[in-house]
Amino acid sequence: MDKLLQQTIDLAKQAGEEVMKIYNRGFTQKEKQDKSPVTEADLASEKIILQGLKKTGITVLSEETEPDSKWFEKDKIWMVDPLDGTKDFIQKTGEFSVMIALVENKEPILGVIYQPTTNTLYFAEKDKGAFIQEGAGEPEKIKVSDVSELSDARIILSRNHTSQAQKDFVKKHHFANAKHIGSAGLKIVAVSSQKAEAYFTESDKAHQWDTAAGECILKEAGGIITDIKGNPLIYCKPQTNHQNGILVCNSSLHPKILQALKETF
Repeated sequence: MDKLLQQTIDLAKQAGEEVMKIYNRGFTQKEKQDKSPVTEADLASEKIILQGLKKTGITVLSEETEPDSKWFEKDKIWMVDPLDGTKDFIQKTGEFSVMIALVENKEPILGVIYQPTTNTLYFAEKDKGAFIQEGAGEPEKIKVSDVSELSDARIILSRNHTSQAQKDFVKKHHFANAKHIGSAGLKIVAVSSQKAEAYFTESDKAHQWDTAAGECILKEAGGIITDIKGNPLIYCKPQTNHQNGILVCNSSLHPKILQALKETF
């Protein structure tokens, strides 16, 4: 395994352990300017990750810290979500994750997503495949499913941010199953590892740090991620949010769901 990838995995796990200590003992929370919650676990996780990544000398974009003014001009940048799924953390659903990605020339080339409640790790490097490691087991290669019909497809929606329009879309197109889970990262890796076939949101609330690690893993697993207009997600742009939502699919379903989304949104 690449040394940098191993260091990133170690950091994600270390941060995850700290998150679980706070999760199990109780925690404080407050509201950010955008009305979203932040807990002491978000900040403790971020502190561990930032200290670890500082040794690499690569600029970091992290959800809870104001970035350098010219971060988006760098050839390489770390993108960090120290606690993806804060609302789920607060609600004690267990569906949250630690996410770290390395973006080079505006493309995610390394991604690590760690779910501490289940001790499940997902990771990938560009051109080296995507993997899952459950507990102390050996890493196993993952790939997206080959389901090609909407009627056979399992679709994921957000537990806390699903709009009525999304619910109506799923009902109209008769997906086999719809499941609500937390953490953008966990939704993307669910598609990456055949736990589902698709995930979408038309919202502009997702940011670059919400998708970078997942994008690397998904692509290495053979999946496709775009906005709901079919455009690639753009990284290292000053405006951090994805303005036209997100569509995550296996390669067979992507054009079909994309067409349906274009007709709806």
